[in-house]
Amino acid sequence: EALIRLPEVTALTGLKRSSIYLRLKKDSPYADESFPRPVSLAPCGKKGAVGWLRSEILSWIRTVAASRQCERDLPKDQNGEER
Repeated sequence: EALIRLPEVTALTGLKRSSIYLRLKKDSPYADESFPRPVSLAPCGKKGAVGWLRSEILSWIRTVAASRQCERDLPKDQNGEER
């Protein structure tokens, strides 16, 4: 299993650093429970570098893409609004 650092996460997702951390922050209006949590690379109990499991980031991307497809398939009324 590969761990990737923030620059690769931003490249894969298209999200900026601040957007990623806002998705991780529970009290943020942009909180996203489905976004993968980082793994600490520092010794136990210490703050430091983090990484993400590449497979979790790729899975999240597939989920986002699949939900977009579902939204596209929703029936529309005559004004083009979803019913």
